[in-house]
Amino acid sequence: MSQAATQSHAQTHAHTHAHVATPRQKELLGRLAQGRVLGEFIFDVHTHTCDGWSMGSLYDGSSEGLQREMQMLGFSGMACSAVCAISGVDFERANDSLLRDIRKAGNRITAYVGIDIRHGKTLVGDVENYLKNGFSGGKLYTRWGVPYDDARYDPVLEMLNARKMPCLAHCWGGGDVKTLAGAARKFPHVNFIAAHTGSADLDVYVENARTLDNLYIDTAYSRGPRGLIEEVVRRMGSTKLLFGSDAALFSAAQQVGRVIAARISDEDRRNILGLNAARLFGVKPTPAV
Repeated sequence: MSQAATQSHAQTHAHTHAHVATPRQKELLGRLAQGRVLGEFIFDVHTHTCDGWSMGSLYDGSSEGLQREMQMLGFSGMACSAVCAISGVDFERANDSLLRDIRKAGNRITAYVGIDIRHGKTLVGDVENYLKNGFSGGKLYTRWGVPYDDARYDPVLEMLNARKMPCLAHCWGGGDVKTLAGAARKFPHVNFIAAHTGSADLDVYVENARTLDNLYIDTAYSRGPRGLIEEVVRRMGSTKLLFGSDAALFSAAQQVGRVIAARISDEDRRNILGLNAARLFGVKPTPAV
């Protein structure tokens, strides 16, 4: 471990050791342990439907399953993309299925159109059609080896830019974050979200989120190393960090528990759980009941 990293770790350890749980934090931990609605405004920016085509989820990967999870925990909203739209299984079928779901009565899911860069000449027109018919942002994935700042993405990102819509991007380390930062500089009206903070190269995540107005990072990370959320908040504050669970691939309850148990202030926790997302998605921050 470098001298700088050792010093940073020591500072975070000292900060978390000095933390005293607030009454509200204790209440939230109790509610979570008892399976009760949490009673905070919580907006999950990173979820997926699997719709029976992906075997990667142990949980119910349908939109109905996500909404049951949302109701059980008391999430006010989830922003969702279809796994099979971004992973090359079936761009149209997966996005069409999600479009039908968000049109159902009682739907509380916000949809990202899954963008498969290999889709071909109709990609731009198809994405535009989804955006016109109810989708509220885009989801990018690095599976195909095309950097996020590559010109091939420009026509799609220009549509999001014109509509001032958010765009979530799978990132796993500094290389992905740097190319997403390049896209953020080209399209200043898109609020980009770099996923999986802490997966690798934490310095790159933090530095780009701290310095670029339209680049955010999310908490979705299955490993959840001790002190990670505290470290991010200490280094850049809480206004650019968004709660993401990666449900239904991961457990939303486990992922939200990481934020609730983090040794941070109630104000920082509320920013991460939902207030930051409310600004990006233009929703009223009202807790679910």
